[in-house]
Formats: sequence, C-alpha cells, structure tokens
Amino acid sequence: MATRLTRFAQVAAVAKTWHRIPTVASSSPRNLNAIRSFSSPSGAGSGATSSAPPSEKKTSPHVSYYKIYGRAFSKILLMSLLVYQGIYYGWMWLEHLETKSVKEGEIKALEAKIKELQNRATRLEEKKAKQGKL
Repeated sequence: MATRLTRFAQVAAVAKTWHRIPTVASSSPRNLNAIRSFSSPSGAGSGATSSAPPSEKKTSPHVSYYKIYGRAFSKILLMSLLVYQGIYYGWMWLEHLETKSVKEGEIKALEAKIKELQNRATRLEEKKAKQGKL
C-alpha cells in the first residue's frame, strides 16, 4: 500500500510540471506570460516549477522498464525461437526417416512380389515345356 501511495505522489508531482505548448499565433511576448500550468489554480504566469531542468525530458516508466529488462526479454525470445527451430527440425528429420523406411519397406515388398511372380512364370514355362515333350 505504501508503494502505491509513493507512486501516486510521483505521478501527481509529474502532472504539475506539464504545461500547454504555445501556438504560433500566441508566440508574442505578451501572450507567453499568459501560459499557465493546467494544475495551477492561480493565473500568475507559469506558477509551477519543475524539479528537472527544462532541457532534460522525463522518460516514461514503460521505456525505463524496457531499458532495464530489454536485453533479458530479447535473450529469452531468441533462445525460445532457437529451441523451437531445433525441435521443429528434429521432428522433420524423424518424419523423413519414417517416410524413408516406409517407402523402402514398400519397395522391398514389391520386389519380393516381382520375384515370386517371375518364379511362378518360370515354373509354368517349365511345366509347359515338360508337357510338350511328353
């Protein structure tokens, strides 16, 4: 709970430093004094002072989070892709070996059938030749 309150206080402090950006039409010196902070209740100039110098921009909490953990996220992402691709190629290799063995089995079965038919044909020819001699 205490961390939520400190986070709320930080966000509220940042909200006080936001100002309207002057347009081209209101860029005269007379109108620049009239620019107010959105959170300032008084009409006396810019009122709210910023804790950071005006040239230094505050970064978003999301940006700072990814600056801190970006390398770890990218490492996890790349390693997971590498593992996935390794498993995928391994699976494809196993499927290739299975398909190859199935096809080799079919070829051997067909060659055995051809041999059997050739043997049967030679036996029939021999049988016809014996019957023709008798």
